[in-house]
Amino acid sequence: MRIAVLHQALGRYGGAERLCINVCRELSNRGHEVGLFWHDWKLPVDWQGLLSRYDEFVGRTRIVPWHVYKLGNIIDELRSYDVVLVMHHMNPPVGIRVVTGLRGRVPCIWYAGEPNRGLWEKYIAPENTANMKEVFVNTVRDIYGRAASIAASTTPLYQLATGALCALDFAFVRSYMRIIAQSIAAKDALSRIYRVPSSKLDVIYPGVYAPRIDYHGATAYPQNDGTGFFMAVGAIEAHKNYETMFRALKALIQLQPSARLVVVGVGSQSGLLRSQYHALPIVFKGYVSTDYLSLLYSVSRCLVHTAYWEPFGLTPIEAAYFGKPSIVSRLGGPAETVRNGVTGIHVDPSNSEEICGAMNLMMNSDICAKMGKNALENVRQNFTMEKMIGSLEKVLEEIC
Repeated sequence: MRIAVLHQALGRYGGAERLCINVCRELSNRGHEVGLFWHDWKLPVDWQGLLSRYDEFVGRTRIVPWHVYKLGNIIDELRSYDVVLVMHHMNPPVGIRVVTGLRGRVPCIWYAGEPNRGLWEKYIAPENTANMKEVFVNTVRDIYGRAASIAASTTPLYQLATGALCALDFAFVRSYMRIIAQSIAAKDALSRIYRVPSSKLDVIYPGVYAPRIDYHGATAYPQNDGTGFFMAVGAIEAHKNYETMFRALKALIQLQPSARLVVVGVGSQSGLLRSQYHALPIVFKGYVSTDYLSLLYSVSRCLVHTAYWEPFGLTPIEAAYFGKPSIVSRLGGPAETVRNGVTGIHVDPSNSEEICGAMNLMMNSDICAKMGKNALENVRQNFTMEKMIGSLEKVLEEIC
């Protein structure tokens, strides 16, 4: 089967990008001819070095100018494939151009993490936590530059732009032949916002590969003895709710002076939070390589993932593959993948005292180690890349 994979990451590199590359690799390993159509915006990583890990498809990777007026040749090329698989989501003007250009010729399906957050966040985030305007303006800056983001932040232009883009987004999403949600929470949000019939919606949980660590002599699956640092991985944006996590750490230090936190990621709130919480034992790592991220997972104590609402959340299952439990929000996808009291702890993401209590419990080495062992077994059984791709292949075969 010839499969075109489209991914538009808006200049960021995180869990969605790691998942996209791993999906391409596994589909290629199973004998499919995979073409990866990647974005042309500057990434905070060396994409050529990143993709060079996967020789089986790097030669068929296209760096695409995701602008409507430049898409004609790309659409002609996509017509030579059996199916187009969109990973994550696309800009509404680009999406409707691609879907309508392929309609009746090549089936398009969407492996969806969430609705376009910059447009629909107030419909998916809990009350009083939505920060739609900031997300939208930040995305405009990533695509079109600082001047455009300043213009988009003015009330009249913001209302006009989001209204038009919501209409486009709604129209092109409903044009997909099939939508695959990453979790039940994501499926519910997609169904509610886009009014997609259940016959067009599936749920396939993402998977991760068993990590191979080869960094300064580290070995795969080190024993979790409950001694390391707490760890947080993800974009430092308002909806990821780092501030509540940091307040929880501040309270925890009063009970456990040795507690510390390592944060992997960057974002619009990096500078502000660094200055506000500079006195706390927090190490900001910024972007790190996949190998170094593996090392951090392997020597950490526990992952803390307290976003207000996350459609799936790849990092808790990544951490689990290293035998690490997770503290996660009881809202959204992470609550489906982390078993409360067994492989981690569910918390109210708005309650710093509750998060502090969970972190304090994880300072108990025996409890931490036991939950970590359970987490590893859970992810090996339920969240492997092999299981994900097997389910995805069935959907592709039905369509093609």
